[in-house]
Amino acid sequence: MRRSKYSLLEKYLILDQLIGRIRDDDKLCIVVEGFSDFEKLRKIGVKGKIFILNKFRIEEIIRYTLENNYKMLILTDYDHEGVMLEKKIRKIALSYGVRLIDGFRNELRKLSCELGYEISDILDNYIRLSMLFNYKVDTSI
Repeated sequence: MRRSKYSLLEKYLILDQLIGRIRDDDKLCIVVEGFSDFEKLRKIGVKGKIFILNKFRIEEIIRYTLENNYKMLILTDYDHEGVMLEKKIRKIALSYGVRLIDGFRNELRKLSCELGYEISDILDNYIRLSMLFNYKVDTSI
């Protein structure tokens, strides 16, 4: 892994700003691949509805999103499977008229490259930095 040009505090502030954009949006449906992603999002205080792909069918997630007038954010991994899942979900969601949050996923990807983190480590690092800087993180989950 390459060395980051950012200090620990700068990393925290950048992550906090990005994550802050989704943390308090209670009309947001977030789609993740696994339970650990769900746990991490809850630990940092994300209030939106989070769906784990291996627990719900894509059609169920889309129905819930539309019935509740939510926006959808697809946060699958950046490995081959995650990219393919994102494309599939995006195509189906758009065909039903779901409002997608565009840009966040790409910004997270860009940030992960700039910080020298893998995508899967971003939330772990944010949780650790939050505890270091005494920011409220729910560690009971």
